[in-house]
Amino acid sequence: AWDFGELPRRVALTDRPAHALAGFPALAASESGIGIRLFQTEREADSAHRRGVGALLALRFREELRHLRKAVAPAGDLKLWAAAFGGGKALENAVVERVRHDLFEADVRSEAEFQALAGKVRPRILPLGQEILRLAGPPLKALYDTSETLRSLEGGNRGNGPVLKFLAELRQEAACLLSADFFLLYEDERLIHISRYLRALAVRAERGALHLEKALERGKEIKELADWRGKELAELPSYASEEKRRALADFLWLIEEYKVSLFAQELKTAVPVSRKRIEARMAEIQRML
Repeated sequence: AWDFGELPRRVALTDRPAHALAGFPALAASESGIGIRLFQTEREADSAHRRGVGALLALRFREELRHLRKAVAPAGDLKLWAAAFGGGKALENAVVERVRHDLFEADVRSEAEFQALAGKVRPRILPLGQEILRLAGPPLKALYDTSETLRSLEGGNRGNGPVLKFLAELRQEAACLLSADFFLLYEDERLIHISRYLRALAVRAERGALHLEKALERGKEIKELADWRGKELAELPSYASEEKRRALADFLWLIEEYKVSLFAQELKTAVPVSRKRIEARMAEIQRML
């Protein structure tokens, strides 16, 4: 329950206002429960607080979430496709987490705001869960089909170590594209593209098994771009702008589109992409603060 009054956004930590240090209070969820913590930065506090509010509402609506879990248990083709994702329970967990994220996580600071939010989201829990389950169909089918392609190619190349290594790397790429938290990572519009990226990966696997040297050579270029992005993210300072953070996040999709252009041109890219365009974008990102 929200039984702790109004939670301020910041509090002074000294009794000298001219030189006061500030702390940022927030609800924070942990394995031991939900409590109020002080954070050093407003960014950390805001992020933790939204999750804390979400955790508090999840406790309040535990019965509704239990019914939701039953309602979104996959059946038929969806149950079959979910096997490549880790099974029906993994899909149920993903749907419930997305509902919690979309409906429960909010920046409310008083009991009145909390009660109003609870009243607003309660009737939306089941409908949203069912809509999310519907959206899961195409990417899960694409993951299943791609996994079957990889399994078939692995079976046909049992004695070919280099090809098996190549296929294992692609299997890992497929798992990253549709990880357990994909509903939290991707907006709904992105899921359409995820399906295409997975189909492109299957094409890449089929052609690479036949012409491995060519596939590996092109793969080096992809690795260079991914390594550049990883290095930029690792060295990103805490004061980096939201523009730069978004640009680095979106650069991942530029790499995926480039993979389509290199390995499965017939699937077409969503945006014009070339190495020259990518390098120009890299230079733009490096100039951002």
